[in-house]
Amino acid sequence: MGPTSPLVISGLLAIAVALLIGLVRVRWLAVKVLAGALALVLGMTSGLVLVNDYYGYYRTWGDLGRDLSNAAPSGLVITSTRTAGKVRVRAGTVRTFDFAGASSGISRPGFVYLPPQYDQPQYRHVRFPVLELLHGYPGKPSNWLYSLHVAAIVDRELALRRLGPMVLVMAPTSQGNAAQECLNSSRAQDETFLTTDVRTDITRAFRVSTDPAQWGLVGFSSGGYCATNLALRNRAMFGSAASLDGYYQAGDGPAARILNNDPLLVAANSPVTEARGLAPGTAPIPSFWLSVGTGNADDIRQAKSFLDALDPVARATLVTLAGQGHTFYAWQAALPTALTWSWQQLSPPDLRVQFPAGGSSAQLVVPPPPLKAHLPKEHPVRSHPITPETARSASPR
Repeated sequence: MGPTSPLVISGLLAIAVALLIGLVRVRWLAVKVLAGALALVLGMTSGLVLVNDYYGYYRTWGDLGRDLSNAAPSGLVITSTRTAGKVRVRAGTVRTFDFAGASSGISRPGFVYLPPQYDQPQYRHVRFPVLELLHGYPGKPSNWLYSLHVAAIVDRELALRRLGPMVLVMAPTSQGNAAQECLNSSRAQDETFLTTDVRTDITRAFRVSTDPAQWGLVGFSSGGYCATNLALRNRAMFGSAASLDGYYQAGDGPAARILNNDPLLVAANSPVTEARGLAPGTAPIPSFWLSVGTGNADDIRQAKSFLDALDPVARATLVTLAGQGHTFYAWQAALPTALTWSWQQLSPPDLRVQFPAGGSSAQLVVPPPPLKAHLPKEHPVRSHPITPETARSASPR
């Protein structure tokens, strides 16, 4: 019985109601005070559990405990049809990492996922593509590990040969209680941190590619805005950007307020406006991938507006999730497709030869992660479709 179980919610509410009844019936003042305080705490806890259930932050007590204790995610165990038993997939490594941020003056801790091939002797000369994973607000880098289970998803997709090895970088997009939206503003130089500093720190510490075409961005919610905005504002630095339920005009989220509603800054940090200002033939331009739940009309409107603006100048793919809203359930359902697409955009030809993605091992039966979402449906966009067959050469650098 996990933290999203109806029994947990109903049990907390039942105890709170019982305490309120006791508060009315019991005569002793001390007991009344204690019962009232406990009822208030349980009522608030019930609210937190309901929010957790709706958005899907933590679906097991283990996820909650590991996040609070900053422990590494556990390895993925799958079923082998050959042995009819449980087999542990070769797992990547999640490391904590302190970003120094020399150019921005920002120093923050985050995480780095290294694929299992990173430490294998036969790949000691390989420099791996990099994906920067940008969380939403409110949020933190560990959301990728404990709410979206990205390490387990990558391990699984690698085992099934649907994905090649990449290094995943999870840097904080904000600090404290105020939204920052990956912008250079009076609050902090977050754009500089997430573009220049993160790349400098990671290339110094790990064996990764220095080719900008092999660096990509993936973000959810506000992180989706960050991914598209950073990619368009720094087009020569990224080969791809994927947005899971992001927004695409600064005024549709906190970004405009952070920029003090300055018209020039708002326009320069609105992906729709930025895309409309690009002339056909502009290069380089990253490839773009968007997902959106059909249960959120605003997200659909914003995504289509961005696609319309991109259509003359860049390739884009839209994935919809039937009936889903702005939740971790939807983002986790879309994430495997986003990661596979990113690999196809970022991997150079020699790596695609070494790690041909697109098939699955007949020996493995891999259960999907627990979701409250339908499988994503891919919708190519107008005259610039990206299909699994064409995606490998689709990115116009």
